[in-house]
Amino acid sequence: MEENQSWLRKALLFIGGQSVSMFGSSLVSFAIIFYIAAETESGIMLMIASLCSFFPSFIATLFAGVWADRYNKKYLIMLPDLFIAFATLVAAISFTLGYKEIWVLLAVNACRSLGSGVQNPSIPSFLPEFVPDGQLMRINGIHSTISSFIDLLSPAFGAVLIKFAPLEFIFYIDVVTAVIGCGLLFLIKSEYKPKIFESKTTILSEFKEGLLYVKSDRFIISILFYAMAINFLANPVSLLLPLRITEMFGKDPIYLSGAQMGLSIGMLVAGIFISVKGNFKRPMLSMSMFIVFVGIGEIMYGVALPFMVLIIVSVMIGITMVGFNTPFRTIVQSRVDKDKLGRLFSFTSLISSCTIPVSTTVFGLLSDIIAINYIFIGAGLAISIVGVTMMFNKTVQNGQE
Repeated sequence: MEENQSWLRKALLFIGGQSVSMFGSSLVSFAIIFYIAAETESGIMLMIASLCSFFPSFIATLFAGVWADRYNKKYLIMLPDLFIAFATLVAAISFTLGYKEIWVLLAVNACRSLGSGVQNPSIPSFLPEFVPDGQLMRINGIHSTISSFIDLLSPAFGAVLIKFAPLEFIFYIDVVTAVIGCGLLFLIKSEYKPKIFESKTTILSEFKEGLLYVKSDRFIISILFYAMAINFLANPVSLLLPLRITEMFGKDPIYLSGAQMGLSIGMLVAGIFISVKGNFKRPMLSMSMFIVFVGIGEIMYGVALPFMVLIIVSVMIGITMVGFNTPFRTIVQSRVDKDKLGRLFSFTSLISSCTIPVSTTVFGLLSDIIAINYIFIGAGLAISIVGVTMMFNKTVQNGQE
């Protein structure tokens, strides 16, 4: 009983700390983009802000996986959070003193991206150090539930704060939430010592070792391939959905807001379900079916639908996305050697980072050539086929046996 309380206490401290920190970060991310858009009314400035949020994280992730396997993951989560908080505090003081230049916000975006890139592999690879394999699915489900809840509420909170308070006030909130999050995380005592810590090998050689490890496991290669295909083919949901809804219902923002809330509610429902249920009996088969339903949802986006039906479809897609992502993360956490988990999650972050820009470019260009509803139908058919092939892929389906 004492042992159960020990890991559960650590898991709750971890989730609590991450949730508090994530809430502050979500507010700032929303506020910065809104402020830049309102002050500059420039698409180029928004593009620069997006690049500042992307490239530092991408570069840091190349090294962060090896660091996560070498060093104490707790501090690789805490120190970047404090670095981000310090950069945000500098920006808050700058705006408080009246120096409100856009380049300050771009610099903050870059610092936040750099810190996130260092954190990304450590966050999911830290949980298996103290959570038993049999409880990982449930804990990941709880984490996903809270993340979805924050995603649902933070834009509304951000909009209210921007309307009634100066931007620097939101920055100060983020500094406070970061300190609270780090304080909760500091209370977790991790006993795990990476095997690789004693090695004198270089970061490059350890990165290559991680690649060879992935290459040697056909199951891991297969699910990484499916994850990449889904990231690519599901991108129209975030990229082109605003245009599709405008085509169907006009420019009233209530329609787009309804669809986005449907996605968030679906993710929230799925997270709660997984938190209660715990492990799936056949996780790979369940994931395959969820992929098929993501495809069906995309196809339905391509069909003219009444607004209430579209919201239901959005809820379904939100459920199925979490239904794939949470078991995927759990399977990786429980299957991969703990001294290589950081590099594995680094690879998944890099795959996602590379796939999304390519997918955005491809579907963005196609949207000027092909009707948007056909893009949704085509991408939906393709993703359903991916799900069916995964369902009958013996390497994948037998990988957990």
